[in-house]
Amino acid sequence: MSRAFKWVLAIAVTMVTLVGIAVGATVNTVYRAGMVSVSVAQQDGSEINVALPAGLANAALAAVELVPERHWDVDRDTREMLRSLEKFWPAAQDALDELSAQPDFVLFELTSDREQIVIQKVGRELHVFTDDGSETIRVSLPLSTVKAFTKRLNRIANRLDR
Repeated sequence: MSRAFKWVLAIAVTMVTLVGIAVGATVNTVYRAGMVSVSVAQQDGSEINVALPAGLANAALAAVELVPERHWDVDRDTREMLRSLEKFWPAAQDALDELSAQPDFVLFELTSDREQIVIQKVGRELHVFTDDGSETIRVSLPLSTVKAFTKRLNRIANRLDR
């Protein structure tokens, strides 16, 4: 085996290893963050399903914070609502931490003649199910994404107060 061939082989093995590590890290990140999914099925048989990695949703939330305040169009009522929620952010973060540590359970359930609503904790996710007879909606959100959203919303609210 010539010296040049050994160098080419070493470079090829290194490149394959680096690509493998990058792919593995990406798959691990997507797996750990989970998926955000929304499914809407109407009585007429039409259905819409959307699923995206929670990491992408988290990145979109982070991008909102990069927009300068001068470009925000936030009305007075929204500002007041965010200010009124300010005292609840720490409790929301603590509640989400506690929720993550709990076994699976139903948080809320409503069943009537006209509709059914169920919100439950399943694994590391919140599952929301609604059915009013004309359409069925299923939403699955990783708790980590909900927590990231509340943190970012708090930071955005603080920026509005300046």
